[in-house]
Amino acid sequence: MDNGRRETITYSKFMELIVPTTIQVDVPYPGAPPNSAFMGPETTRYSHMLQCAWIHQALVGTEFVIRDTADRPDNRNDSLDCRPDLCIYRANNDRQLTEAQRKRSKMSDSRKPWASRCDLSEAILPIEIKCEGDPFSNDGGAAGKKSRGQIAEVMAEIMTRQHRTHVYSVYIFNRHAYLLFWDRTGTVVSEPIVITTPDGAFKLFRFLCIVGRMSDVQLGYDPTVQRVGRDDPDVVKMKAFVPADAYHAEYLTALTESEWPLHRVTVHTDGAPDQRFVIGTHRSVSQSVYGRGTQGYVAYDPVENRLCFLKQAWRADHSSINPEYTTYKLLHEAGVRNIATPICGGDVKKMDGTRTRTIAQKFLKTPQIGRILHRFVVKEVGRPLRDYKNSKELVTIVGHALEAHQDAWEKSDILHRDVSEANILIYEYVDGNERKLKGILNDWDMCKTKSQLKIQPGQPNRTGTWIFLSARILNFPDLPYTLSDDLESFFYVLLWMGFRYHMHDRSDKPSRLESFLFGFFEEFDEDLTAKSVLGSRDKLQAMKKGSISLDFLPPTSPGFIGLIDTLLQVCKEHYSDMRPDRFTVTSQVEGGDVSTSTTTLHSAVQVPSPSGLLYDHQRMISTISHALQVTAHWSTSDKREDQLPKRQKLLAVSSSTNHGGSACSSSKRKTSNEGVSSVESRNTRQRISRGTISHGEVVAGGVIQVVPGGQ
Repeated sequence: MDNGRRETITYSKFMELIVPTTIQVDVPYPGAPPNSAFMGPETTRYSHMLQCAWIHQALVGTEFVIRDTADRPDNRNDSLDCRPDLCIYRANNDRQLTEAQRKRSKMSDSRKPWASRCDLSEAILPIEIKCEGDPFSNDGGAAGKKSRGQIAEVMAEIMTRQHRTHVYSVYIFNRHAYLLFWDRTGTVVSEPIVITTPDGAFKLFRFLCIVGRMSDVQLGYDPTVQRVGRDDPDVVKMKAFVPADAYHAEYLTALTESEWPLHRVTVHTDGAPDQRFVIGTHRSVSQSVYGRGTQGYVAYDPVENRLCFLKQAWRADHSSINPEYTTYKLLHEAGVRNIATPICGGDVKKMDGTRTRTIAQKFLKTPQIGRILHRFVVKEVGRPLRDYKNSKELVTIVGHALEAHQDAWEKSDILHRDVSEANILIYEYVDGNERKLKGILNDWDMCKTKSQLKIQPGQPNRTGTWIFLSARILNFPDLPYTLSDDLESFFYVLLWMGFRYHMHDRSDKPSRLESFLFGFFEEFDEDLTAKSVLGSRDKLQAMKKGSISLDFLPPTSPGFIGLIDTLLQVCKEHYSDMRPDRFTVTSQVEGGDVSTSTTTLHSAVQVPSPSGLLYDHQRMISTISHALQVTAHWSTSDKREDQLPKRQKLLAVSSSTNHGGSACSSSKRKTSNEGVSSVESRNTRQRISRGTISHGEVVAGGVIQVVPGGQ
């Protein structure tokens, strides 16, 4: 909730500019609650508030009810263990405790009538009640910071589980209440209301009365997404559909049998009729409350009777950001190979025909780009890259994605700028009577044209998934992003998969492998002088030396080992051709020597000697093609189980919607600091993880992004 994403305004401005003003309220006012309602531990306050008829009286005559959800998390749909203290639901919500559950409960009798199981997929408005650490005061301290994190977690989960353009919430700290408005650009908070005074109590009561009488659209529900029952004709048809592909059948089963609610989504395309699709649980999702909020779904098309893939995200409202559906159409029309086929899509329109936009940015003092909800559908439903069977198949699939990248650059002047494991998919198709596999390069939302790349941004030009970024961009974020940075990312995809799924000299030493992956892929250092965040020096040293401190071992295919070794030499030659002054790295950190790589990978097969640089695709494509031609050098069974399965979520390898391939999550968020030309003042060695890095540079789920004006 920090980093310029939160702003406080007066109660009167909040009610005038944030809350619908056309709603008339005529409800008996129960008066202010006594001071005793705010004494003692938190759990004694929820029921007291309810018994005083506070929230309940505000909702009388509406379709909403108030429930005490503090003790019972949502135990369905793999929910996180986060729950608000109180929550407003629709009256038909079935989460209220049964009589038998009430009898077994150890909560006080006064709370039992209001007790309910938390269901964030149904939450209308969450209410948090705390007695320690004011989250919106400078005096809140560690407790206040913790409370902010809890609030943000609840709101992120609501936005993940519901199709909301915005959400309201209430935070009560002792005798003070805050009204909050959330959307994908930020949070607007009212000044504190003293609710033990007649005036303050009336303000809170009035707000709750208005909330109870808002329409779904006013509450933030997307009108283009409608919940459907299991007996809906489209759902019945979906259940009867029999996919030809086994993995499509798995996706369909997950779609039809999950407890996750089903929805019918309307997709608008300019100049064409709207189309409808049925979706259930997401296959991939951004778990950040702010930013793009990307969500991907395997969707059922009831008209064509097929599965397809639907993606939606809050794109930046800026001329330099290309709408992804538009990009897909351009690539498809240019004949770019190995990409998904666009079906329909565009910006989501409101009932009045205008685009669905965020508004919180209008109130933030720190400039933030506004966002537009963008939604599109593609034909292909792929599998994640990690489903490959052996190293030859891995290299083949990555090679196909590289061909897509080449075509986009040479035929459409478009650079992808987010090459990662999650953005390369495996797609099965039938060619005649033969089943084949091909790789697909997807998620083009971060792409730029050649002309756009020539415009030097006013802030560091880093974009993409942290662990796959080039060593050059990680360590010198003021440099312009180029084709070679994307090509280097393809190499890191192969390296990453090799480290995790193939035999090497650290396969049986998990702690050493953890340490290596941290130093090579995840490490970040804060440059306190330049107020920037810099990436791994181990990666930079490896590129300069053409070696890494890890050896692949049999049964890993000789062809894969040789390819990795050759690509390391290509990268070394590429880096040696750059200006030397760009690669001055400090030799000390925290009083110790910088760990550098010393052992060269042992090549088990003769491959062409390195020549040329990564200024075009030809060198990398020819190297991969040559390696694949030597059939004898590839094993059909050299893949191991994931050697770091417990870190699948922590490493946040997904920055994409995966077109059905992954349930991992991440988000793309901005960096907002000035450029840095050296790495002299590195002060800390830390791990990239979900969260925020200080000095304004945000890294969530290992993915960062820069757009003009801040994102």
